[in-house]
Amino acid sequence: MFQIINGSADKEDVVLDFSAVEVLSPSFADELLSQLNEKYGMDKVKIVNAKSAAVSETLEAIKLVKANAS
Repeated sequence: MFQIINGSADKEDVVLDFSAVEVLSPSFADELLSQLNEKYGMDKVKIVNAKSAAVSETLEAIKLVKANAS
């Protein structure tokens, strides 16, 4: 995580691969996405393989909360 956060914002997209993740807590997801958004912008952050219902629902809830906060 620290290696990604300290990387260059001018490089490739940041890919979050959730293929082996079964559960994702809202607090962790919010902190992770907030830090990546601040450093890179969400246009450079790509989420792939969020197939677990728990993971996809958590990510969707975080997006909805952030959208309603703006």
